Amino acid sequence: MRIGIDIGGTTIKGGLLDAKNNIIERVVRKTPAGDVSNSICDLLAGIIDELLVKSGFTTNQIEFCGIGSPGAIDPKSGIIKYSNNIVMHNVPVVSTLSKEYPFPFAVDNDANCAALGEAMFGGGKGEEDVIMVTLGTGVGSGIIIGKKLFTGGGGAGGEAGHMVIQADGLPCNCGLAGCWEKYASATALISQTKEAMYFHSDSLMHKIANTDCKISGETPFLAAEKGDEAGKAVIDKYLGYIATGIINLANLFRPQVVVLGGGVSNAGEKILAPIQAKVDAGIYGGKINPPVKITLATLGNDAGILGAAYLRSASDQT
Repeated sequence: MRIGIDIGGTTIKGGLLDAKNNIIERVVRKTPAGDVSNSICDLLAGIIDELLVKSGFTTNQIEFCGIGSPGAIDPKSGIIKYSNNIVMHNVPVVSTLSKEYPFPFAVDNDANCAALGEAMFGGGKGEEDVIMVTLGTGVGSGIIIGKKLFTGGGGAGGEAGHMVIQADGLPCNCGLAGCWEKYASATALISQTKEAMYFHSDSLMHKIANTDCKISGETPFLAAEKGDEAGKAVIDKYLGYIATGIINLANLFRPQVVVLGGGVSNAGEKILAPIQAKVDAGIYGGKINPPVKITLATLGNDAGILGAAYLRSASDQT
């Protein structure tokens, strides 16, 4: 049996996997507010204990426990170095939990865990080289090379959301300017929609936003479906930004598959086919070199649990 734990901004989810990689027990806890550096290990231990009690298994029947956490992680030392959304600083999570349980632990970035889960069991299943891109509040990413996680020096690599795609572009929360995240995230899409609405007072996006009582990432899609030209322009430009980042990643790593996850991916084929066309047209040696398939994540919230549970099999990270 394996345990995977996914630390999220709202909840912390734990799952117990059987030998066939089915999640047979689940525990969900609310993520506490404030600095949890001194309490997170106790919380994780409580989740592990509850999974064992619910399942009836003993610690000796657990092969491994993996943990996915937001922030900067050093997977080799097992330390959560820093996380700002869930405040943690220098938490030696692996060494602390290893003192309490007889099975081994590992920790890595939550986006890396989701990428590993999708690569092994979801949208990238069966492929050697897979990149997952999560389009949400920000842009998260995880890179799998030869079925192993690429984490770079000190576990700090693979941050595709902070590739600079626009010199002297929009300022990013990371301190840089022109980051992919500022153009391709769901947050960016909302900003781009608001800007278009400002310049196009006759756009259907105004009526849709008033009906929904808010401007969301869906606003331009709903308008475009009804033939609104401003909505179509927003989507085309936004998908162009997504494709630009994927082209950069594809030219560097040439994966077989790029898996798209996050809230924006819920648009499905509305974004998949146009992005694929833009990538095919823009990728280096597109008609000569192997193609890069763009596909959707299939595991939903389980990707992080499944990937975390198999961090050990990727412990010799590149």
